[in-house]
Amino acid sequence: MSANPYFEPKPLKRVFEELISRQGWDLKIKEHDIPDVWQEIVGDMIAKVTKVKKVEKGKLYIETVSSTWRAELMLRREMLIEKINDKIGSEVIKEIIIR
Repeated sequence: MSANPYFEPKPLKRVFEELISRQGWDLKIKEHDIPDVWQEIVGDMIAKVTKVKKVEKGKLYIETVSSTWRAELMLRREMLIEKINDKIGSEVIKEIIIR
């Protein structure tokens, strides 16, 4: 009698990872991590003048204290998207909205 793979014991961590992936929750979890790594990605100076408002459907919404910083962040937008996605380990962010 051959063993049924559904009844073979698996580590609980692996069961949760498979469930999260099957349900499509993995990107949502990664989106949730972005505010936690924002300061590490942009550095102390930019982190002090910005705030991550939300992440929704591949869009990162950032609030800043002045139009000068808004312009600076607009210039760095593509680089920031790349850095965030590298840090998170997946292409989670497709666009940054700066207000």
